[in-house]
Amino acid sequence: MKIALDNHLVLPDVDPNMDSPDKFIEDYVSNIPRTPLDPSKPQWELHLLNVRTSEAEAVGIFCVHHSLGDGVSLMSLLLACTRKTSDPYSVPTLPVLTKKAAPPSKGVLLVIFKWLWCMLCLVWYTVLDLFMFGATLVFLKDTNTPVKGGAGVESRPKRFVHRTLSLDDVKGGEGYDWLDNSQLVMVFEIDFLADRMKDDESKSQWGNKLGYIILPFNIIAREDPLDYVRRAKAIVDRKKKSLEAVLSHSCGALIVKVFGIKALTFHFQSYMNMMKVVVAVDERVILDPHQLCEDLAESLNLMKDAATRNKSSLEDPM
Repeated sequence: MKIALDNHLVLPDVDPNMDSPDKFIEDYVSNIPRTPLDPSKPQWELHLLNVRTSEAEAVGIFCVHHSLGDGVSLMSLLLACTRKTSDPYSVPTLPVLTKKAAPPSKGVLLVIFKWLWCMLCLVWYTVLDLFMFGATLVFLKDTNTPVKGGAGVESRPKRFVHRTLSLDDVKGGEGYDWLDNSQLVMVFEIDFLADRMKDDESKSQWGNKLGYIILPFNIIAREDPLDYVRRAKAIVDRKKKSLEAVLSHSCGALIVKVFGIKALTFHFQSYMNMMKVVVAVDERVILDPHQLCEDLAESLNLMKDAATRNKSSLEDPM
């Protein structure tokens, strides 16, 4: 297959010695969605900017219509097209989550009882979550906050800003052996896409199957910053015992229509030992998105410091 690069490659003439390259890239990215892609050619572009920023020697920006694929699939496709420098014939690999070996069983009756109890909890929590899901769709409403955006927010342009965080800080420091979900998804997608590109007759479906869960987000001030983490972990652990996300997949279009698009969207992407937090905001609602990123980083530092103090007090009770 031949690709007409002139239809897809964009090389803007920019000053490589500009005063604020990071701000320029931010403005450039935010302005791209305001210009529709040319419908007379395949709906993707690659913008190459010879601008040195605080994080890169140059910048490449992919602009791809959503009809060609979702973000995770397209990023996975890009990685599946690359190879390791140590082994030119191998696709990139990421660390995988190793499950701990289950302790030896203490009896058949106990195993059966635990299985029945887990099934009973699964049914009960699923029914409860689906009831709350339906009630939220029908009559339960969130508190009316500016972040909801209001009518017309989906058609207004967004500004994209980002902040780079330490992945070790996000995980909570050294000694944590779990892996975040985005990396686990990418491991599956890279292997899947690499195999699919080798098999032209593959009948596998493209893209992700998305489910939805409703998480309460209470605006409240707590004395201990770790209380936010404990509360969030308790909610998510309980949601894992339900089939809410699986069953809500079938009504995804209705969910988007009812809940709508908000004036504030967060994207998280981990790479190496860094976590990129990308914030898309409606500037009419979020007047200072950079301050929002600073607040997120400060909140993370408060939680990290609190965790360090708690660890020190446990190791040295005197």
